[in-house]
Amino acid sequence: MSISDEPLVSNHEDSFSEIKIKLFFGLPFEDAIWLFIFCMTGIALGMAFEFLDLYSKDETPAADETFFLCFIGYWAQTIVSGTYALTKPNPFQGSWTKSVFKFLLISALFDGCAQALDYVGQVNGGYMLFTIFHASVTVFSCIIAVILLKVKISWKQWIGVILIVIGIFITTFPNPIKVTGNFFLGFICSLFGSLSLAASYPFSEMVFIQGNKEKYGVITEEMACAVGSLINTFIFTIWTCVYTIPNWKETILHYTKPGDGNLKIIGFVFYGLMVG
Repeated sequence: MSISDEPLVSNHEDSFSEIKIKLFFGLPFEDAIWLFIFCMTGIALGMAFEFLDLYSKDETPAADETFFLCFIGYWAQTIVSGTYALTKPNPFQGSWTKSVFKFLLISALFDGCAQALDYVGQVNGGYMLFTIFHASVTVFSCIIAVILLKVKISWKQWIGVILIVIGIFITTFPNPIKVTGNFFLGFICSLFGSLSLAASYPFSEMVFIQGNKEKYGVITEEMACAVGSLINTFIFTIWTCVYTIPNWKETILHYTKPGDGNLKIIGFVFYGLMVG
């Protein structure tokens, strides 16, 4: 049942593609589906990490300096987002100027740093510590958006942000933080990882703000996501080739429990699918 005063289905002449089903506070049906997928994959991503922990020594899927899950994640994201972007009409539309690409590059680099720091934070500080700091992304994002984009955030929105953070902290009480490595390193990496992720969002928004000022308009959201993923895929692939592969036995195989290699591979694939 729609809770808005708008009709459940909008009236458009002979165009099924234009039909909008209003759900979740008036969200169009397509947006509601993407929101649902985002939430479900977010939950499943944590489960995938826990699954990998079960079949890993020291609850570590791979040595933190390999950033191996980042490598898998960005490859999956590039393949999925790139394929989806290319199915759209005129995927390369818009102005691909230096200014637009500059903001896209900065956003991608912040996102890459966030994923790398978050992985180190998870390995060393444990998943619960990472989850607590990840809740702070919402706060950091709001603050940066106000400063950088001059966005006005209502008091209702601030209350929503505070409630999210409080909710995350409350869930930790029956589940005390279990340190799996260096607590201080995990603490610092989780904190700065969350800050870096928050910083990536306003710069991502700047891609479209700048695009509106250009002659040929904004680039598509799908292609912006694909290109941003591709940038980080390139960076983490170079690191994997230079460091991880030459040290495969010590950094990957060493952390796999005897006889659980196949299950570990399934975990890596599941993780990649959820990120993608």
